[in-house]
Amino acid sequence: LQIGAALCSGWAYDYCRSFIAGAVESVTGAAPSDKAVFQAMDRAAEAAQTGADGLVFDTRFQGTRGEPALRGAISEISTSNLTLANFCRAALEGLVEEWAVGGGRCDMATVTALAASGNLARHSALIRNIIATRFGRPCRLSEAVEEAAFGAALWSIRKG
Repeated sequence: LQIGAALCSGWAYDYCRSFIAGAVESVTGAAPSDKAVFQAMDRAAEAAQTGADGLVFDTRFQGTRGEPALRGAISEISTSNLTLANFCRAALEGLVEEWAVGGGRCDMATVTALAASGNLARHSALIRNIIATRFGRPCRLSEAVEEAAFGAALWSIRKG
């Protein structure tokens, strides 16, 4: 069992949701529901092509465990690629890239399958597809919800 965990993956995507919701509220005067924004983000990201037309999103908004001073960035913006669809797709791809780079502690040569955890993975087939494509291995979900708590409980029983 090997684990590659970013500092704030799901939170980073929620931060994007918060930004979009704030923009919508500024324009319309009405705050959209979190669910409506996430659904719109999912539809937009699914409509974008792999690679988000070159838009690159670094989601390390709060740094990393090893480099807490790092900050996120959006780069490679052109006159045509800064769209909601590319923004959402690039954010998801950026999360997965952070896992790929930050997960360097894992020996991918010995990994046959991946298990994703957390609400983003549970509720987004697209992120699971991006994970599987990036790592070249199937991406599965655990049957247990609250995977970290479930694992801790199993570990405590084993150590009993």
